[in-house]
Amino acid sequence: MRSMLNSSTAALKVAALVLVLAGCQNHPTALPITEQTWGYERNAIPHGLAGPFVIQNVSVVDVASGAFQTGRDVVVEGGRVNAVTEGGTATPTTSTKIVDGTGQYLIPGLWDMHVHLSAWGDAGRDIGFRLLLANGITGVRDMGGFPGFLPRWRDEIEDGAVAPTILYTAQAFSFPGVPFPAHYGTDSPDEARAAVRRFKSEGASFIKVHQGVPADVYSALSSEAQALGLPVVGHTPRALTGKQVSNAGQRSIEHMFGIVGRFDDFFRPRSIQPLAEAKTPELLGLFETFKANGTWVTPTTAVFLKVINAQDDSFDRWARRKYAPYSLHGRWDQERKQFRSDVSTEDRKRYAKFELEIIGEMHRAGVRLLAGSDTGGFDASPGFELHDEVQMLAEAGLTPAEVLRCATSGAAEFLDLLDSQGTVGPGKTADLVLLDENPLVDSDNLQRINAVFLKGELYRRDDLDKMLATAERLAKQL
Repeated sequence: MRSMLNSSTAALKVAALVLVLAGCQNHPTALPITEQTWGYERNAIPHGLAGPFVIQNVSVVDVASGAFQTGRDVVVEGGRVNAVTEGGTATPTTSTKIVDGTGQYLIPGLWDMHVHLSAWGDAGRDIGFRLLLANGITGVRDMGGFPGFLPRWRDEIEDGAVAPTILYTAQAFSFPGVPFPAHYGTDSPDEARAAVRRFKSEGASFIKVHQGVPADVYSALSSEAQALGLPVVGHTPRALTGKQVSNAGQRSIEHMFGIVGRFDDFFRPRSIQPLAEAKTPELLGLFETFKANGTWVTPTTAVFLKVINAQDDSFDRWARRKYAPYSLHGRWDQERKQFRSDVSTEDRKRYAKFELEIIGEMHRAGVRLLAGSDTGGFDASPGFELHDEVQMLAEAGLTPAEVLRCATSGAAEFLDLLDSQGTVGPGKTADLVLLDENPLVDSDNLQRINAVFLKGELYRRDDLDKMLATAERLAKQL
């Protein structure tokens, strides 16, 4: 497993960089970036090859035990796994399609538990869905964006559109007068309760809180959400502590806010402590509180890599930017400049290393972790960033099996979907990823994707490559 913080990146040749930047600047994408002009053309993903299937002689990874069973036949029919048997014992019918799994490893589909797909508007559907599936991600928890897109996508999916499973929050509760359309600001507890009821009626699976929520508003929305059976997730508001939101029943805390630092520290770290100094009785007690209350944490440390790389002119952004709407590239280059003045790259690397050490301590203390990328904003690359997060969790000290659980069965457990998701077994939805290498040896191998099954439909490597090619083409139009 390579070190994501210390890996050397091949420098771009200066002439090539000039050509790329010139191409971005001269691209005829002049539309203003608003939710009305995003994704003006729907580009539905074609359905995959329909079953039934027998995946023959495959190694089935048991994410619960961190082991695998070799030489298994896996029967997929009607969108579900019907059976996992000894190799050669499954009996194909005349309509069964055979998939040779010899030398390959079968895992449950991956979940990215912190995305912002609607930050790209409908391009989050037309481009983002393709990038997710091509990276083996068959389910996401969308943590909010422009209102309106996610409910409409849900309706399209229910009508048969190809997409990962999407569970989502509504607008995030924030401070009064908040200027962001993805946020809902109020200082009225009664208004907050009414908004929670409305968000549930509109199909939200969670209620999200941001850092600016007043304490009395938090109390009101939290109690209303619990009464309606909606988990509260999100940041630790500045007005509260990690212990307080955990004791209030908040189901997950994102970005380590309220655990290590606050929002500003995430981009401009103000202090870097040795781990020995940071492991105070208060911090260790907080871990015990999380464990006792069942509070999960989504570290989203992949964002550190983007901020660190923003300061590196030799870093090859184009490998992923080619899949993102071209009209965003110029704005992202402006945002890069904000990360290049007040904090050095080496200081940011030290801060990231410190936070990874805290994540490792928290994991060893028994706090449950989720794999989430926070993709959607600056230099976003849906799908790819989950694999960045996987590697950061590995650097924090999680074994490959533990990392895999964070992105599969752990996500399903958090979402209360273990009866249908998160493992490979009879009765489970056939959201599966076929890998060319063993993911229990190295988490990098989660990127060695041979094929993806989505609700029982097969997408081979050629199909996934076509998704990437389509995403690259669409990105030029936006």
